[in-house]
Amino acid sequence: MHYKFYAVFIKEKDSPDYNVIFPNIVGGRTCGVNYQNAIYMANDLLKMMLEDNINNAQYPLSLTLEQIKEMYPEGEIKEFEIDIDDKFKKPNEPIY
Repeated sequence: MHYKFYAVFIKEKDSPDYNVIFPNIVGGRTCGVNYQNAIYMANDLLKMMLEDNINNAQYPLSLTLEQIKEMYPEGEIKEFEIDIDDKFKKPNEPIY
């Protein structure tokens, strides 16, 4: 399956560090010691969260790009696209 998410990169003051937030993923936060490392960490987090929990609907939340820009005006927004192999899909469990 193909997924697209937006990440917000917020640079720490007086530091090369970046905080990264995926507003449409519950718990979607990471950081990096510089911009390139933050991109790597964001890719890793996104892949891990989707593979670990592909059918448990804690994401995506329904925030639009415009809403994300309003929520994080100080951040740089980057689009991430990822393909996850169907073998990671968990079967839906019956509800009793």
